[in-house]
Amino acid sequence: EGVNLISIFVGYLFTITQAYQYNVNNTTITSFTGCIFYLNGSLATNVKSFPINLYYYNPLTNKYVYETNVNMTLALIRSRTFFFNLYQWEGETNYTLQYTATLITGRGQVYGYLPVFLGINSVGSYILSPVLASPITVSPNESILIEDLGLSLDYVLLGGYNVSASLISPNGKIISSVMLSSQYELIPPYLYITVPIGYLYVPPNTKPGYYTIYLNVTGMINNESILVGYEGFQIYVAPYEVMPIVKITNYAFQGQNVTFYANITYPNGSEVNYGIFTALVFPKQVAGDYSSLSQSLSVSQVMLTYNPKLNEWEGSVILPSINDLGNLTYLNSGYYTGDFQVYVEGLSYNGIPTTTALSNAKSFVVLPYTLIENQNLDSIIPVNSVLENDNITYNGTLENVIMLGLNRLHCNLTLCLWLTLQRETCIIFGFKTWLNF
Repeated sequence: EGVNLISIFVGYLFTITQAYQYNVNNTTITSFTGCIFYLNGSLATNVKSFPINLYYYNPLTNKYVYETNVNMTLALIRSRTFFFNLYQWEGETNYTLQYTATLITGRGQVYGYLPVFLGINSVGSYILSPVLASPITVSPNESILIEDLGLSLDYVLLGGYNVSASLISPNGKIISSVMLSSQYELIPPYLYITVPIGYLYVPPNTKPGYYTIYLNVTGMINNESILVGYEGFQIYVAPYEVMPIVKITNYAFQGQNVTFYANITYPNGSEVNYGIFTALVFPKQVAGDYSSLSQSLSVSQVMLTYNPKLNEWEGSVILPSINDLGNLTYLNSGYYTGDFQVYVEGLSYNGIPTTTALSNAKSFVVLPYTLIENQNLDSIIPVNSVLENDNITYNGTLENVIMLGLNRLHCNLTLCLWLTLQRETCIIFGFKTWLNF
């Protein structure tokens, strides 16, 4: 067929378009429907039958286990609507298959790997450790949030299923279990769905290593609780946790860019100098919503970088003000002053998470003054402002204004109260400025 070209046959490709189960005389039949193609995409209608193999996934061994094979045979479907015939290949088995993740493979001249799920599908669930990481990492004496979102649609359409979660050790022993409870969640604007939610506890004496979380779905069939689906997820249990010690100024102004530091060490005192750590800065008033804030995609966290000169992790945040929300764009109006907190969380390079105790957050106070620095100003907020290194042209009254650094004033000015603040030391009454009248 041309110079130096040789045609060879390398096999067929297959796909499964449908896999479903039904019951006949108390026997469960699993039926498969699919198609077989040449490499150019056309149907291989000359193939009257072909075999497929079925494997189920075992999370404990991280391997697929052979179950059985099914012979797929060509079936002609005569169409009354269209002026052509439809072809598909069908096969079924009464073998007792595992209700879980299943791999279908071709045999012989038929090639293909197709993952499917038999039973009630729990794939798509959220398995969230207190410190979000991949793989899922948790330290002993903590809990893992489980939301079986994959089962939510089945709840809506069918209902009546129960979901339990179990923590399984590498040798197959159940460490802890929890039954998920149904809670309503809103899909804006008006749709509520039922989502199974629960917290799976990791006991204090759990040894470090890789563990498996099993989600088991059971349903009442003929007044009997029957397993109708399960799925496994792997997590890592760390040997301990690290506790960041945060340092930040005691007082700050609205709109100020504040740098803070976190000293993070292992229990033996050595520095944690590799990993991923972030900080969430929030008003103390909303500390009760920390869990939802830390998981929200709309909340921007501060990324920390390691400073080898200080042996500390460093970050900076622009505080909110009446002019700009800074890095705290999630805040509602009014949360600009008062007690704030910095909470550092993350994971070292070798899989050690930070503590999840909110008591480890560092507090500081945002004063009710708006910082304006390094600006040429011909109009300013005349009350409760902080002016630092500004060039100011202004006629009027300044009341309760703090001046820092070197400010140049070109104005006719009435001074009601002047304060010069030396940061982190003391407040001195008076003013430090150049006046040009």
